[in-house]
Amino acid sequence: LCRGSHLLVKRQSFDQNELRILPEGPQHKPVGKNFLLTCKANVKNPELVRDLKWIYTEEKPGDAAIMLFIKHLREEESGLYTCEGIYANNEKMTAQVQISTYIGITWDDAPEEQNAVIYTDYKIRCVVRASPTATIDWLKESLIISTEHGNGPTREWRVARKARPSSQGA
Repeated sequence: LCRGSHLLVKRQSFDQNELRILPEGPQHKPVGKNFLLTCKANVKNPELVRDLKWIYTEEKPGDAAIMLFIKHLREEESGLYTCEGIYANNEKMTAQVQISTYIGITWDDAPEEQNAVIYTDYKIRCVVRASPTATIDWLKESLIISTEHGNGPTREWRVARKARPSSQGA
């Protein structure tokens, strides 16, 4: 029996000194949650990095990196965020990340039980908030009876009909 193993060594390339924002790429985050970004220098000699800046930052000891912590992210905090620093006293480095926010569907007024009087018109309340706007499917006994599209972050949908004995159901 002969066994072997492979050891993969990842070599960090310093062809170009740069700042990297982690996690990478545009960030789409829910409103009200905490959020952390790290701006890290990808350089051969991290000790030569200085003036690494970001608003509301905490320094990460022992590393040429800086963190941005946003507590309870608000919708108005969407935008382009920039991190910058200087390497070896003369090379300015900059990195940017786009942060967008969303509000998940929030049921502001949608009672699970709503009662109608038989043979009268009735309205079912469903007030939701979402950004981007939500599409609401009305279902009766698991079948879609109507689909409505919102036109703003807060929307009230109502279905009005004459109540019949057959109207009962979820």
